[in-house]
Amino acid sequence: KYDIKGRVPATFYNPIYYSVFINIIFIPTLYLIYTKNFNKLIGFLILLANACGLILTFTRSGILIFFAILIGVIIFFRKLIFNKFSILTITICILLMFIIPGSKDVTLNAFQNAFSLFSTNTEQIENELENNENIDYSIYHRKEFLKITYEIIKDNPFAGVGFGTYIDYMNSNDFTINYPDYKFSKTHPHAGFTLLTAETGIFAVAFFILFIIIIAFYYLKDFIFYFKAKSDKQSPILVALLISSGFLVINTISENLIYDTQIFLIFLAIISIFYNLAKK
Repeated sequence: KYDIKGRVPATFYNPIYYSVFINIIFIPTLYLIYTKNFNKLIGFLILLANACGLILTFTRSGILIFFAILIGVIIFFRKLIFNKFSILTITICILLMFIIPGSKDVTLNAFQNAFSLFSTNTEQIENELENNENIDYSIYHRKEFLKITYEIIKDNPFAGVGFGTYIDYMNSNDFTINYPDYKFSKTHPHAGFTLLTAETGIFAVAFFILFIIIIAFYYLKDFIFYFKAKSDKQSPILVALLISSGFLVINTISENLIYDTQIFLIFLAIISIFYNLAKK
C-alpha cells in the first residue's frame, strides 16, 4: 500500500514497540543535549538517527505521538531549548517524514486514521467492504477486537478471565460456546487497559489506575511548586509528564505496552530518572 520494502523492529518485539522506545527517549535526549554541556553535532546526529529509526518503523501511532510530544515541547520548552540549532534539528527530523520513500503516505494516513478510529462505525465499513471500496482493514479489525473484548468484560466484570490468559480463553470451548458469531482473528485488543480489564476485572484495573494517578499527583505537585518558584527544576519533571502522557494515550487506544517488560521497564526508568534529576 505504501510502496515500502519493510519495517524496522531493531531489537524489539515488533516495529511498533521500537517506535514507542524512540518516543520515550527522543525528548529526554533533546532536553539533555540542549541544556547540558553536550557536543551539539553529536547530539544532532543522535536525534537524526532516532528520527530515521522512527520513520522506518512505519508505525502510525508512533508518528502521531511523536508530533503530539513535539507540540508539548514547543509549548513548554520554547524558552529553554529553542535556539537555531534545536529548531533546525527538529525541522529536519520532520522533513524526513516526507522525504524517505513511503513515509509521506504513512504520516498523512496516520492523521487520517486517528479520526477514523473514533468516527467510523462498523456498519459503514461493512458497506464499504461489500462495495469493494479501498478501506483500512487495520482499523476495521481493531474495532472488532475491541467489540469482543467489551463483551468478555461485560460477562466477566469482577475477576476477568485470568491474568495473561486472554488468548487461552479465546481458544477455549467456553469462548466458542459463548460467542459463536465471532469470526475474526483470536488475538488481543489493541488497547492495554481494555485488555487488562478483560483479564483481571474492573477492581484490579481500578487499583492500577489509582497507582498511576498517585504517581502523576506527585509529579504535578512538584512541577507546580518549581513553576511558582521560577526554578528550572520544573523542566525535568515536565519531560517525564510529556512522555507519560504519550505512553498512556497509546495504551488506551492502540497498543498493549504495559504488558511488555522491555518497553514498560524502560518507560518507568526514564520517568524516574528525570523526576530524581529535578529532586536532586
